[in-house]
Amino acid sequence: MKIGVKFSIILIAIICFSCVNEKKTNQKVELISEVENSNCVFSCDLKNTQVIWSGYKTTDKIKVTGQFNRFKSSKIQKNNQYQSIQNLIEGLDFTIDVGSSFSGDEIRDNNLKHFFFNLFAKDLVINGKFGKLEKDSVNVQLTLFGQERRFKLNAYYENDIIHIQGHVNIIDQLGATKAFESISQKCFDLHKGPDGIPKTWQDVEIYIKAPITKVCN
Repeated sequence: MKIGVKFSIILIAIICFSCVNEKKTNQKVELISEVENSNCVFSCDLKNTQVIWSGYKTTDKIKVTGQFNRFKSSKIQKNNQYQSIQNLIEGLDFTIDVGSSFSGDEIRDNNLKHFFFNLFAKDLVINGKFGKLEKDSVNVQLTLFGQERRFKLNAYYENDIIHIQGHVNIIDQLGATKAFESISQKCFDLHKGPDGIPKTWQDVEIYIKAPITKVCN
């Protein structure tokens, strides 16, 4: 009887494992530039879009993640029906209220708002635009205190979701030296690891997940 029970458990585990693997193999990753259909229109679900950031602290490079809760795009507001994902993204402007950053830690969010974002973006607002798509990446332009900053992020389309993701150096690419030094000093003790060495990393990860609605004739 015990042998039968054990065999049943093993069999269920094998079936579940097979189903998980099958689900993963069904995921379809596509180049955004190739996602189009003359009989379909694509629109962005901005309400369910996530704009996620991740920073790093301590010499062990511990990841800290949050997201911006308020952002908008005039292009989406004016017209939200496009023949391709490429037409939707290229030239898409965006405004992010960085004061709406939420990481789940009230003290951290307060420190970031007053000792980083306040020095990073005028009136706690970042304006930007997506430029040309180049195979698996997209050009990004940010305006910070009147200065244009340009960089690239990875871009792909998977299961009706646009993924735009990559890393940016706060000082080298964004020129936000004062903001970086400010948050590093404010979190001097908070960013100490087991070795007692305080470390705030210049590297920041940006990850945008935008659900897409496709309507075909």
